[in-house]
Amino acid sequence: MEKYFETEATEVAERINHYKQEGCFVFSVFSDMHTHRQTEHGEWCMIHTLETMKEVHRNCDIDGLFFLGDAFMTDYNIYPPEYWTLERVNETFKYLNENMKEANRNSFYIAGNHDGINAGYPEHKHFYEHCVKNNVPDCKISKVENKGYYYLDFPEKNVRCICLVSCYNENGTNYAEYSKDQILWLCNDALNVKEDTNIFLFMHFPPVCSYPESYSLELCKLTDAYKQRKNYENGGKLFDFRNAKGKICAAFVGDGHYDWISKNGFACPVVEIAASSLHQPKFKQSGWWMPEGATSPKRCFSSRTEVLWDTVVFNPVDNDMVIIRFGAGTDRYCKI
Repeated sequence: MEKYFETEATEVAERINHYKQEGCFVFSVFSDMHTHRQTEHGEWCMIHTLETMKEVHRNCDIDGLFFLGDAFMTDYNIYPPEYWTLERVNETFKYLNENMKEANRNSFYIAGNHDGINAGYPEHKHFYEHCVKNNVPDCKISKVENKGYYYLDFPEKNVRCICLVSCYNENGTNYAEYSKDQILWLCNDALNVKEDTNIFLFMHFPPVCSYPESYSLELCKLTDAYKQRKNYENGGKLFDFRNAKGKICAAFVGDGHYDWISKNGFACPVVEIAASSLHQPKFKQSGWWMPEGATSPKRCFSSRTEVLWDTVVFNPVDNDMVIIRFGAGTDRYCKI
């Protein structure tokens, strides 16, 4: 490992251990790797990201590792359909899975729109088999058969993590929204928790703010009703959350390729993480929307800023999160 990565790994591990106290829930998170075999940078960025995670996790007790989607770059306007063959998808998933497991045995994937499961690649709709069904970790997990959304519990930390599908789902080619069946699954199952459970949401697209079409009214209405302890109505059916027992602490999302924490428009803070890939969109030129206050860290290959990922230390006593950055960017703080 390069010296600048070794130094960064030591410093990040020290910061994690400094903030972590007994009872804290600690997890690492990264997103938007966009790996592909046509550029050396894309390949080495993935390798270095996973190597640095292993190094930090060797020196810290981390509860879990979450990848927020877009392992690939499956766009018709960039690569022809024959480029992302099933063999190539399988090969990349295998590499990511094996190395994520080496970094942390509790490793989880969340579906992204570039992961071969969007409308452009219907023959690749096997995300569930790769990322959930065949990779059940050593903690409690409950999943809907043949769906990409699921939840898992960390009972010793009194935490439930809910992983959602915000792009392709069982309703067809929905893009940047959440299916009706998934919303009902949240009401009937995933949000039913024991007293004082802290709930974290993980999804690729933000529930609000990133794109106009990504606004999921029902997810916002549902989570608001849960937070306010009031009834929620969907399709003529009434869900009574007046005696709900959990607290939705935060939602972690990717997709935008920028760092941002939003506390408006949703029932909890929405924490966006910039891309692990070196691919940084030219926001003004491309029309890629970046909200006021968001930042897109500068990156440089063959330096510490080649890599970008976070470790979150949630303190249930102080009701806050310290978000510790490895590589490009800075640490962040969020009061829940």
